[in-house]
Amino acid sequence: DTVRIADAFGFRHPRDRNTTMTTDMLIDYADGHQEAISIKESRKDVNYKLAKTEHEQKEAMRTAEKLLIEKKYWAEKGITWKLLYKEDLDPQYVNNIRRIVVYYNKNKVHDDISKVKHLIATKQIIVDLFKPIDYRKLVEEYL
Repeated sequence: DTVRIADAFGFRHPRDRNTTMTTDMLIDYADGHQEAISIKESRKDVNYKLAKTEHEQKEAMRTAEKLLIEKKYWAEKGITWKLLYKEDLDPQYVNNIRRIVVYYNKNKVHDDISKVKHLIATKQIIVDLFKPIDYRKLVEEYL
């Protein structure tokens, strides 16, 4: 699908025509809808006007092309696509998600702390991800 979309836009497909494009996150909501999320470090990554050098301008334009392919791909599937910038995200929130997301898979659980992280990742324990998480306290409270 992405090869067809790239061709329709007149863009070169990433790397080669056999490369599988990826999306950073695909979120499944409880109500059944999904949302695809791409994450870039900064607006400079996709806005050639913010680039300082010709090389950075070309890189930004190429990144924007690839994101357009990705956006069109998800639109064809009826899935909302969003672009987020790390510079806009709360660092505590990002770090908390990084620490728990791997434990969504129950096979990764190996101790009480990882079990609590699994329970958070699967929303069996609800915590404020914008604040530091005291995993030891949660172990005492829930296990």
